[in-house]
Amino acid sequence: MIKSFLSEQDIADMAAFLDNPPMTLIAAMKCDGYLLLSADSEGADDTNLKRTISKLYNLPDYPMAWGASGSYALGEEFSEWLLANAKHHNQSWEKLRNAAIEQLSTINGRRRKNMELAGELPSGPERGDFLCSVLIAGYIDNKPEILDLGFDGTDMFILKGLDKFWALGNCRFVARVIYWTLREFKLPLTYDHTGIKTIMNATLITGKNVGHPVHTLKITPTGAPAQI
Repeated sequence: MIKSFLSEQDIADMAAFLDNPPMTLIAAMKCDGYLLLSADSEGADDTNLKRTISKLYNLPDYPMAWGASGSYALGEEFSEWLLANAKHHNQSWEKLRNAAIEQLSTINGRRRKNMELAGELPSGPERGDFLCSVLIAGYIDNKPEILDLGFDGTDMFILKGLDKFWALGNCRFVARVIYWTLREFKLPLTYDHTGIKTIMNATLITGKNVGHPVHTLKITPTGAPAQI
């Protein structure tokens, strides 16, 4: 049953879970009239020194926010680009997707090439820790969407399917299992801030080095996202 909603990459990450200390969780949920975007806040530098960081970003005057998983430096670089360019590509979700995945792939490609030159490119699930994946949630022309941009050049519109919830990061499979378990067994799952807090908090208990506080942004069809 689990394999029906976990990708091959999720299963590979699950196998490496106990041996891969750095963990991140970015999650988005569609609610009635708004979107929620949440992230844990525990980060580590090259010496594995833990610190509290913000993994969420948003446009200051437009209903769009995103979270970055993997390399903090590459996440910052992509976010600077999106802050400067999102409004130039907001005619449709498809146009934004095309521009954003090209930019993220360029950023990740440069890092990958430099690591290959240095002979330091890792293989397996841990390679995602050195690259960057992004989860975007927001509205374009009052149309809500959750957009998954992978470090491997893949992209996926979540709300075009049946899902109202999606998670990104190397701890994503835990959140997805919790969500699907609640849904499949018809346990209480409200599509509002209490629902996403239930999933996030349960994942923080299970995941190593995924820490409080949980930061959450509420995104409505108009105006800037607001922290709740």
